[in-house]
Amino acid sequence: MIQTAWALIALLKAGESNWSAISCGIKFLVDNQQEDGTWNRQDMVGVFFRTALLDYELYRQYFPLHALSLYEQRRITRRNVPATSEGLSEVAGIKATSPTAGIRTDGESVVPTPVFAREPENLE
Repeated sequence: MIQTAWALIALLKAGESNWSAISCGIKFLVDNQQEDGTWNRQDMVGVFFRTALLDYELYRQYFPLHALSLYEQRRITRRNVPATSEGLSEVAGIKATSPTAGIRTDGESVVPTPVFAREPENLE
């Protein structure tokens, strides 16, 4: 998840226009999101000097959410994004309540609000 999120963040920040590739990565993140909104632990990413290993516990939550947020912000705010590009709700297979579901605007900036890419079934 983390490496996919990093790749998506780099592509989105660089202004990549290959929405087919980006949508595939977003779909991968959405498809692997758990019902509670988290992502499962995978291989460690903090290996260095061949002798040190760090487990960055929040990386698997933060970076996928950051990539999803950047994707949705760019899709909504950029003029060069094709009108046919899929939003998170379409990628996740859920129906959005509005075109800006999960997005809050504060003056001139667009601020993502915490949302699940999938509808949570039971949080109790």
